[in-house]
Amino acid sequence: MASPKVSVILPVYNAEKYLCQCLDSIIGQSFADIEIICVDDGSTDSSRDILRQYEAREPRLLAVYQQNQGAGAARNNGIEHARGEYLCFMDADDYMAPDAVMTLHTCAVQLDADVVKCDYCCVDTVSGEIVEDGFPALAYLTKDDFGRVIHFHKEPEKLQCTAVVPWNGMYRKELLEKYGIRFNHLRCVNDRSFYFDVLIHAERAVISDARLVYHRVNNVQSLVGQRIKHFECHFESYRIIEKLCRELPENLKKIILDRQIADMIRWCEQFKHDAMYGTSVVRQMRDFLAEICEQTNDEENVLGVDGPIIVYGLGQIGKIIIPYLKEKTDCDLIGGCSSNTTDDGVWRYGTGEITIRSIESWKKHAPDAVVLIATQEVYHREIAERCRTASFGKVLPLSQSVTNRAYMLMLEEALAAFR
Repeated sequence: MASPKVSVILPVYNAEKYLCQCLDSIIGQSFADIEIICVDDGSTDSSRDILRQYEAREPRLLAVYQQNQGAGAARNNGIEHARGEYLCFMDADDYMAPDAVMTLHTCAVQLDADVVKCDYCCVDTVSGEIVEDGFPALAYLTKDDFGRVIHFHKEPEKLQCTAVVPWNGMYRKELLEKYGIRFNHLRCVNDRSFYFDVLIHAERAVISDARLVYHRVNNVQSLVGQRIKHFECHFESYRIIEKLCRELPENLKKIILDRQIADMIRWCEQFKHDAMYGTSVVRQMRDFLAEICEQTNDEENVLGVDGPIIVYGLGQIGKIIIPYLKEKTDCDLIGGCSSNTTDDGVWRYGTGEITIRSIESWKKHAPDAVVLIATQEVYHREIAERCRTASFGKVLPLSQSVTNRAYMLMLEEALAAFR
């Protein structure tokens, strides 16, 4: 029997509610030369029965059964059974657009790509409505960045705009076999090391702006829904990725590890008020950042700045760094702004407030100020260009290590309040 061009690998664990929709979306792909490898990870609901029913009537589907080991181990099991030149991964509670495999495979073949990453939509589990139409960071790429070959070692900032999940891409199996790339066996956060292992070794990566996957959010039974219970997996994942980066140049290593910490902070912010797990998450994150802060000392990047400071960024990082600068340092913080700021006003945080203006308005009021960029790193270049267009001569991207230190102090205060 000839090998299929694409293997679609699907880990399954207690997914009875959504499994049929997921399988139907894969079986109904316009690209027919596929095999579907479903790895049941010890389900205790009717998922196994559903797989048996589909396997009986769909010759391209192979069901594999294993004891419960987690999604990473299930995906690895699927890789071992896969015969396709390219691999796709899906989660059992998501579903694919009808032309997903066709679009990814066409792109991969035309550009001889090792990996193709695409866009996706988020679907609310309860309402069924699309709540996020596209991965936000992709908006910071230009149209010329899509549909061309990118090498991570040469343009790391481009591939930092893609999501780390495995289910929005297609991967050349030969690449995975050559470098022994597999998912780790953590209970959750088992895909991040896979993503960066692929980027580090791929010679030809491509980003597509096509939205090809519908990803469910607010599903407490999903892999993401289990994250709060196993938050320690974030730190174990960080250590695994740290080892992968050992031979990389320092700038690439820093880009990868900084992104890991930024994502941890985002999840900690989401979980820290949870009645059952919040205190544990905060304490774990505080201890981890304390360890990281001992290894770095970039505080002078901010504290050594002379003159007034404007913080550009009022999102997650701005909410951390503005109170820190205002209350914990001697910096002359005069205000803030964001890409959405158009009118003069006041931005409140906790018990304090700062003046906000557009960057163009700040140029009139404080032409000699230093602009401190407090956003995710993928946005730094565009913001720096906007600041220079407004004729600011001093533009300083905020170091992740300064954010780490500021957030650690914020968590210390949160733990004191819990007591």
